[in-house]
Amino acid sequence: TDAPPALDGEFDEACWKGGFTRIETFYTGPDARTAVRAPLEIAVAFDDARLYFALRLEEEREVPAAPGAGEGAAREPSLDPGKGPVRDEPKEDDRGEEKGLARPSVQIYLDPQETYQRFFLLAVDNNGRIVDRRGFEVDRRREKKDFSWDAAAEASVKKGGSAWRVEMSVPLPA
Repeated sequence: TDAPPALDGEFDEACWKGGFTRIETFYTGPDARTAVRAPLEIAVAFDDARLYFALRLEEEREVPAAPGAGEGAAREPSLDPGKGPVRDEPKEDDRGEEKGLARPSVQIYLDPQETYQRFFLLAVDNNGRIVDRRGFEVDRRREKKDFSWDAAAEASVKKGGSAWRVEMSVPLPA
């Protein structure tokens, strides 16, 4: 990009005009009878110094996992951290959410050498808290986590309506 974005959550810079890619994501709900739909849109840009991400995330909504799976309690989580499910203790849950992040959050895995064994993780929650780490696959079910790695990432979060937006930047190695 010719000019870096302002990291204000507005997406009004020229680098975001190329468009976003929409991704529909789902994960199993807490009662195993529902799935949680968490759609997002992402755009990526870069310059000589940094890699930039823009993400637009819609509010998570539970939907039936399958016809006849039973009546799941419909919930509409709030984007307000005072009203939504926020972790009391830093820990990793069964969906792999990172230590200390509130829900909702988004995680970006980068595997620049396409090894599927070593990766970098950047995660940000809707309060703008960033967690980053390196990971090394030990085997198909386990990975070694290195929380000492610091991506020096910066992020800005903007909430509004039923969506929240993230602009994040990460320095490229010299």
